[in-house]
Amino acid sequence: MGFSWNGVHTSELSVWAELQALPVSPEPKSKIQEIPGRSGFYNFSAFNSSNKVLVTDRLWEYRCGFEHRTRADLNRRAEIIRRLFALPSGILIADEWPEANIRWNGYITNRMDMTKRGLTLSEWTVIFRTQPYWEGYEEP
Repeated sequence: MGFSWNGVHTSELSVWAELQALPVSPEPKSKIQEIPGRSGFYNFSAFNSSNKVLVTDRLWEYRCGFEHRTRADLNRRAEIIRRLFALPSGILIADEWPEANIRWNGYITNRMDMTKRGLTLSEWTVIFRTQPYWEGYEEP
């Protein structure tokens, strides 16, 4: 599995990418208020101009890595990956999503620190924050 970021797929770079958790649905923005002097609470989540419960962005966390043979190979590939992620915003296409070519508008939310695992493996984590619904989707 893997992903495409701004039109470049991880397989084109010989990079493996493992999604840590599939964000199946966006998280609702909850506004719960306890009522003093009474049992229970009141849910203000849909108290807005559209009378709908609003949602937060989706987070996609990938653990990525690649194998390298020499220090020069590591440096060359790290530079290619740095260039790929240089633009913090773009289009994410996740391989794990059941429908083909669903495009998510988003941006990278974290600093990517590459760590070496043994002599020939380097890994890093990248977190994408995308809009709650994919491109072209009508909000419910």
